[in-house]
Amino acid sequence: MNPAPINVFSYTNQLVRLTFPEYFYPFTSNESHITANIVPGITVVSFPAAMLAAVVIGFVNAVVQPILTLLTLPLSILSLGLFLFVVNAISLSLASWLAGVFSIGFAVNGFWPALFGSIVLSFVSGLIGRFVNPDRSLDL
Repeated sequence: MNPAPINVFSYTNQLVRLTFPEYFYPFTSNESHITANIVPGITVVSFPAAMLAAVVIGFVNAVVQPILTLLTLPLSILSLGLFLFVVNAISLSLASWLAGVFSIGFAVNGFWPALFGSIVLSFVSGLIGRFVNPDRSLDL
């Protein structure tokens, strides 16, 4: 028995649709620029700086944030998950420091702007994610 032929266009469309939000999402939607316009204390110099800031934030979220989340797991459990906002603020501050090291043009001035910025960034990211991929169901 010969296997059924694979429709390459259908397969490619599914592959792009599945991998688009995970890999290219920080480059196409610019949550850092929107967050900088909403939260005082977060500064983005230009649109290209916001794009590079999204790359730095994505790197910090992929590498550092899981380690911080694991180390602060007891505090997160005791606070019923609210301490994760502080972990996000620390990650955003670290991304700001890395952006300063590489002279990207993204800055967070203090802890409170980082905390409010992480909340707004999460909300804006989720909102834009719903528009980019509306058929994605909420996994609770």
